[in-house]
Amino acid sequence: MRLLWLHTVKDLRRIARDPVQLLVWIGIPVFIALAMYTLFGRGEVKPSGLLLIADEDRSLLSRLAVGAFSQGPLGEMFQVEQAGREDGRRRMQAGQASALLVIPPGFGQAVIEGAPTRLELLKNPSQRILPELAAEAVSILADGAFYLHILAGDELRALAGGVPTEASA
Repeated sequence: MRLLWLHTVKDLRRIARDPVQLLVWIGIPVFIALAMYTLFGRGEVKPSGLLLIADEDRSLLSRLAVGAFSQGPLGEMFQVEQAGREDGRRRMQAGQASALLVIPPGFGQAVIEGAPTRLELLKNPSQRILPELAAEAVSILADGAFYLHILAGDELRALAGGVPTEASA
């Protein structure tokens, strides 16, 4: 016990000779914590932005794709608004939205048939996070459609009134 007391006294004398060291040691974490609190507050910080969607297909699958952005975590980050292609481009050029998703005519039928189709996503270059989140979500939707077609392509074609291909029969 005597050894512990001697070490404690020695450390207290060293701190008394250089009190600035103690203030810096305590002050830096406190300063960082106060700065973080001042900048972000106590609550959870979530990005939010406007996603314009030009749905030129108006099929069930295009509405499901639009709905994916309105639900769950994406629904908390994006306010989804329908817009025409030209109106959406004009608003994107004005910097009023994070991204513009254009769903072309024939999208739903192409997905059911397994034919190539293309979604166009225009990203706002003045923003970094939300346009990339929208691009990742579109990529996940494309992957999901691909795997759905691999797993249930014949059933999808049958529901759509098509005939299964020879390769899958």
